[in-house]
Amino acid sequence: MKIDKSDIFAGSRNGLYKLNVNQDSFQNLLIEDSEVRDKLGPYFISIAMAPNGKYWLGTLGGILQVDTLEDIQTKQYDWYFSELSDDDSLVDNLVSSLYFDASGVLWVGTEEGLDKYDPYENQFKYNTSISRFIDNQVPRIRDFSKTFDEKIIVATRHNGLFISEEEKYISLYNSQKDIASMYSPNGKIFYCGLWNGKILVYDYLNKTDKVIDVGFKNAPILAFEPFGNDQMIIASHGEGAVVLNLETQRVDESYGNLLPTLDINTVKASADNKIWFATQMGVYCYDQQSMKVIAYEAKSENEVGLPHNNVSDIAIDESGKIWAATRKGLCYYDPTLDNFLPIEEIGGVTESLDYKPSI
Repeated sequence: MKIDKSDIFAGSRNGLYKLNVNQDSFQNLLIEDSEVRDKLGPYFISIAMAPNGKYWLGTLGGILQVDTLEDIQTKQYDWYFSELSDDDSLVDNLVSSLYFDASGVLWVGTEEGLDKYDPYENQFKYNTSISRFIDNQVPRIRDFSKTFDEKIIVATRHNGLFISEEEKYISLYNSQKDIASMYSPNGKIFYCGLWNGKILVYDYLNKTDKVIDVGFKNAPILAFEPFGNDQMIIASHGEGAVVLNLETQRVDESYGNLLPTLDINTVKASADNKIWFATQMGVYCYDQQSMKVIAYEAKSENEVGLPHNNVSDIAIDESGKIWAATRKGLCYYDPTLDNFLPIEEIGGVTESLDYKPSI
């Protein structure tokens, strides 16, 4: 099924919502079976699209596979979960990350290690290859990323980076750094945000590494966003954000520290040279032309503004419309009012916004 270019899905405490473009309102895709709903839990943690166009969603209670996200509401899905008596089942129900490789195999990051689903054999197989490099311990998977030559890099906490090699993973780099996030603009250079506020830069082509001190004292780096020519925003949870020059790999001091002391959850760059930050104290917009920061915060009941200051995510759809997920619901930016307006139909978005472009 072709997904409309304006489709936006939002996970909330009350289930999954879809924006109805024609009615300009959100529709609740609530799972009708209460027993299944309770077992899955209230959160959709991760999502990936298979080569055949089907969606795979990670939850607190396993994985759902659907043809379209709307099928969740009417129980038209396949549900995969952990069964102690079945060695071919999912290793753990808390699914933190999902990634499809070039061959169509799904790699699953869980709290109990790395799992693999082979669509041709229709079974899960617990991948123990990483454990062999870490004294048979269970790796804590933080992120997946793809190299330029179609291999997969897995980032773990304290145990470094691992890379796919045929049917197994081998150690690629391990300095026992505590990795919080990973981003690569080209599949050649990998930026790993560390919990101590520094960045581990791994050069996949030359097999070299270095640690960049961007000025944060002890705040984890959770978000990266490229913008302009050879620049990238580095956002921390507690000490604001800085701009990194990708060519020199040094902080661009002309920007200073943006939003110092703030807990930044997400950062997005819009086409009009503005940078939008989702923080626990509201939404902040940095205008690169004026070099000024505008704060958008929650207002009193009768005033226009954010429903709540704790903003977990920001998404910019294809039309340029800016959406913000807050603790008390979803809202969008109205440029005519220069403020955010709430969507009344949907309550507390606790996880993330998922914008789906056309396929």
